Amino acid sequence: MPHVQKLLKLGFIKWEVANYWGLQIISPAKYDVSLAPFIYILNTEAVLMAQKIGVKRISFALEDSQENIQNLQVLSPLPTSLVIYQDIPLFTSAVCIRKNDCQNCTGGIKWFNLKKDGHTFEALSVPCQTMLFDKMPLCLALEAKHVPTSYYQMDFCFKPYTPESLKATAEKLMRFEDVRPSLTGNFKKT
Repeated sequence: MPHVQKLLKLGFIKWEVANYWGLQIISPAKYDVSLAPFIYILNTEAVLMAQKIGVKRISFALEDSQENIQNLQVLSPLPTSLVIYQDIPLFTSAVCIRKNDCQNCTGGIKWFNLKKDGHTFEALSVPCQTMLFDKMPLCLALEAKHVPTSYYQMDFCFKPYTPESLKATAEKLMRFEDVRPSLTGNFKKT
């Protein structure tokens, strides 16, 4: 939280909030706040609540379907955003995945490949915390052509990308071309 307070003191006014705790620190009544897809906007009541508390933009939930997103887009009084690319954390845990005990931990960031039932996952280990990801990212670039929204988002926050691979991926996404291999999640489900 000290970093957030420092940025607020420096005059940063535009924020994307990813959890309810963030709304207690960064008031939508005082700042230009958009909601990240981790705050689930799955129906019109959620959109209206976001508008009521002063949120300026909403992001559609990563787990939502194309049909529901299109319905919400039409009914939303707020500008909307669709994430078309992201390495989605499947879960975050305060349990360390490393084999050593805490007093012998070397710290730092470590990645682990895990397999279960023929499926590959990647685990990010930061001391005392683990985040699990699918090996493949969510990519909705091709489908996004059929979902008019105010904004499209690409997210490269969690996994390491080289500048070259990030540029190549972003260029494909901006042309609404899928990056393969990738997943579409629940997007195509009805």
